[in-house]
Amino acid sequence: MPYVPIEWLREHVDVPTGLSAEQLAADLVRVGLEEERIVPPAVTGPLVVGKVLTREAKEQSNGKVINYCRVDVGPEHNDAPGTGKEPSDLPSRGIVCGAHNFDVGDYVVVCLPGAVLPGDFRIAARKTYGHVSDGMICSARELGLGEDHSGIIVLPQYFPDREIPAVGTDIVSWLGLGEEVLEINVTPDRGYCFSMRGVAREYSHSTGARFTDPADATNTGLYPNGVAGAGQGGYDVVVPEDPRPIHGRPGCDRYVARLVRGIDPSAPSPTWMQDRLTAAGMRPISLAVDVTNYVMLDLGQPLHAFDAGKLTAPIVVRRAKDGERLTFLDEVTRSLDPEDLVIADSPDGEGSRALVLAGVFGGALSEVDADTRDVLIEAAHFDPVSIARSARRHKLPTESSKRNERGVDTELAPIAAQRAVDLLVEYGGGTAEPVATDINRTRAPEPITMRADAAERLTGVAYGTERVTELLTTIGCTVERDGSADDGTALLTVTPPTWRPDLVGPAHLAEEIARLDGYDAIPVIVPTAPAGTGLSADQRARRDVVRALADAGLTQVLSYPFIGDIHDLLEIPTDDARRQTVRLANPLAEDAPYLRTSVLDSLVDVDGDSLTRPSVRRIVANARAMLDVLGNPDTLAPGEISDFIRYLTLHVSLIEVSTDSYQAAHRIFSVLNTRGVPLSAADIFKARVLSRVEPDARARYAALWEQCIDSLGTENPDAFFGHLLTLTLRAPAKRALIDSFDEQVLTPFFTSRSGEEFIDEVLVPSARAYTLATLEPLVGHHAATPLELLRLYDSSDWKPAAMSVLRAGRGDEETVSLLFLLERVYGTAVAARLSPSSRTAIVTQFIAAFEDGEPLNAACSVPDSVRHRAAETISRPLPQSSIRKVLLYHAMVAEHGSFPTRLPRSMGVLCGLPASHIRGVDEDIDLRAWNRRLGSFILSTIKSRTVNQAPDWDTVARAARHVMTLGDFAVGSLPCAGGEIHAADLEERQRHLTQLILDYWDIRRDSDGVDLSVLSSAELEAAVDKRSAARGRQVRLADVVATGIISPGDTFTWRRRNLGNVYVVTISPQGTIVLPDGQEVSSPSAAVAALTGTSSAAALDVFVRESDGKKLRDLWDSYRSRFGA
Repeated sequence: MPYVPIEWLREHVDVPTGLSAEQLAADLVRVGLEEERIVPPAVTGPLVVGKVLTREAKEQSNGKVINYCRVDVGPEHNDAPGTGKEPSDLPSRGIVCGAHNFDVGDYVVVCLPGAVLPGDFRIAARKTYGHVSDGMICSARELGLGEDHSGIIVLPQYFPDREIPAVGTDIVSWLGLGEEVLEINVTPDRGYCFSMRGVAREYSHSTGARFTDPADATNTGLYPNGVAGAGQGGYDVVVPEDPRPIHGRPGCDRYVARLVRGIDPSAPSPTWMQDRLTAAGMRPISLAVDVTNYVMLDLGQPLHAFDAGKLTAPIVVRRAKDGERLTFLDEVTRSLDPEDLVIADSPDGEGSRALVLAGVFGGALSEVDADTRDVLIEAAHFDPVSIARSARRHKLPTESSKRNERGVDTELAPIAAQRAVDLLVEYGGGTAEPVATDINRTRAPEPITMRADAAERLTGVAYGTERVTELLTTIGCTVERDGSADDGTALLTVTPPTWRPDLVGPAHLAEEIARLDGYDAIPVIVPTAPAGTGLSADQRARRDVVRALADAGLTQVLSYPFIGDIHDLLEIPTDDARRQTVRLANPLAEDAPYLRTSVLDSLVDVDGDSLTRPSVRRIVANARAMLDVLGNPDTLAPGEISDFIRYLTLHVSLIEVSTDSYQAAHRIFSVLNTRGVPLSAADIFKARVLSRVEPDARARYAALWEQCIDSLGTENPDAFFGHLLTLTLRAPAKRALIDSFDEQVLTPFFTSRSGEEFIDEVLVPSARAYTLATLEPLVGHHAATPLELLRLYDSSDWKPAAMSVLRAGRGDEETVSLLFLLERVYGTAVAARLSPSSRTAIVTQFIAAFEDGEPLNAACSVPDSVRHRAAETISRPLPQSSIRKVLLYHAMVAEHGSFPTRLPRSMGVLCGLPASHIRGVDEDIDLRAWNRRLGSFILSTIKSRTVNQAPDWDTVARAARHVMTLGDFAVGSLPCAGGEIHAADLEERQRHLTQLILDYWDIRRDSDGVDLSVLSSAELEAAVDKRSAARGRQVRLADVVATGIISPGDTFTWRRRNLGNVYVVTISPQGTIVLPDGQEVSSPSAAVAALTGTSSAAALDVFVRESDGKKLRDLWDSYRSRFGA
């Protein structure tokens, strides 16, 4: 049954701070939901932020390297210096840790003695590896945050977008681990409560808290681009007439399909989404799968994700064929029933191949896997009876079938599909096709006529017409007065919302009125028992008969007395008396409008209609109705025409604001739109720039602007302007995009330039460069190899530098050389696990040097510390699929010489080793240790099941080699001498791939000439630790002057060739820099800031000593090498 995480619920309804699961249960029980249980928190006890002060690595007798760390866990928990279980000079605790993905100074999660982790894992101080470990530094898996156990959580890396709490802060709640979760029981008629949307609505009914509908397509926070319209160009889908409808209802009456191309298969689901899925009882799997599950849990609309690369259009929704079989995601092949509804594609004719058991369970043929780049999202409305029968027939009670068989909102499919598409684009880097496919044959809910006192007559509570109308409107019904009954009681026509398929008669509406008003308001009246002597003779006889039948083994069946076409199915003759049925005026279901004439008639299973919702569709419906009226006013009756005209004249106003200048119009435009419904940054920039264009040229330049924006496709234009801002400032923006771009780009530009010049000289070349760098197909392009490699990275902070190179208009050979240089320095930084701010500094340093015409060798030099960290990363287990892909593709390019133009679409990164030893795999291979090392990974199209089900190693090696289009290159093949593989073979492959990558990036040797590819992981880690310690003290100019490396009176020159500026500075005896105007500053970066008004990460590279031509960076490096700073 559904789980209700309070943190998730709070997103849709105003939940008071500190609400407990127990109180939430009480609030929901009040409106008819049932409490199943309260799931306790995953973690209890002291779990705090820690800072690593020291780390002492030591190899143990078993060959394992263990770290003994002193960790600052805050004043409340630290041992004072000289005290504790293992005294130290530092206020801290001693902790033993076997992970190696952290450094001194890192912020980590520390679990202290007394805490209890998932699995009832109790933490206590204990002696291990020669030290007392007074706590534990935690990994994601140990905390239940994920499956990663390759290293501990380094907080700034694991949560890059969140502010890390202070050392010693309890972060159980911050990590989302300390929250109780309520599990509720939902009755079959309340299927809408199988979603956070439905539960939040019920909580609002119970408490009066403000409810925000997450399916409101007008909410620009959730749906920034609205909901894509259907039309020509959508994915081809065919929903033919159902030849075997159940109870006259077609198996599918709505089918929405949305296509997203180019997602990153290795992109992880965001942490917040994984946390919510875990809290709701679902295991995170991959981005595409997690998004469909998340939207289903949030909105209640089951979705299915197909690997679009495995499909052949059109998609066809049909009943299964006789004898048809389908292999499901659980790798079980099942025989289908002709009543089963399937989703099929068309490789051998329309609908020839079944892919999915519709609304129940997916198939293996179209499964989204680690290689999927193009995803087709399905959101459909299926007949609940058809789904329920299929689920029970095949014993597949899935999360999808639970919702579909209870009835899903018929208006929800396009909205849920849009939500899934937006999430895939945001977190997977994909591009959504702008047109949707939406085949909609659903019917609106039937109006119900009821007496205003219907609920009063059943409960005895005098609600009154106004209260009845209020309560029914609250749950989404539309209520209209419809005259009076014979006794003068008001009659109401009630149209249920589309998300309440259970409301099909006056009795159901009366139940809703009583439920929402409160069952406790119904008076308790014990009826007076009539005088008598007990059961009558007829009652005693009836009970005797029932008892006798039950003793004979018969079972009583309770069924509704409503039937449909059962007499036709039973082939009862037309003149048979049993066909003389009574038709109901207000049937609960349109396909069962008659009263049965025999108890045998209703033994066939009957289920109710599925319904849909909502108020969100009213705006669209009203707009369509208005357009229909304007297009064809003859459709209205005379009275309706006058009402329509009266409404237009009384309620619709057109206001004209006249100005005397385009600049004033721009200001009014900005105020109106940025004070109310916010525009995108691109819209505001457009208005500002066009206000600086001559009036007679505005139309042409407005069209040119739109061409540039359109060239970005579905890419967010604001992202483009953010990169353009970084490129212009040569530094990341420190304020909001709109303010920064306006004040630091547009305002300075327009002091002497026009809007025409901005569009011609800035926007057009920048947009062209951006689309080439990020969007356009690169087959045959001269810069294909470096750009394809740059596109592999999850991050996008390389894009401003690539834009700078591509818009400069250099020759093909020089452009390629520059992009290779950018990719080398950026890729090395990624491999070295540098922080985002450090990578941005590298990128802006590249931009500054390139734009100023400075030599790039110094700006793109890779220091030994980064070389060592990159080599160490390659030598270690690789927990993230994204870095595996980056490294293997670089090895492929190094072998192949360029980026191959034709690669299989399904090619991905695969661990070539089986999960357990098979024939030909030497027992000396530690499969668990090797399954994350580079030497075991290949680029291939085969699946892990092929490897794990192979009988011997020769089969695995041949399968890998035969499907790879790169022949015998190392990245696509596995060692197989004599049909065997040994640990030495893997070590050799690891060394070979490492050499290819380090050689490609030109970082194989450090400044001492040491070959990094032959060093062990431990040796590289030791080198990294040594240099990390050396970075502990910042080098100051005064320090360098004091050693004599720089002498007072030395003159340094900075020549900005592009701008024609030359700055000459001198060094004072006090170790400061004297600027041309006599001002003194203490550092090179301060000098750059004083001279230009902006800071630059390249300050050490721009000043050159006139006496010997050495840059400040050369002199800094000399100081570091001599004095270890």
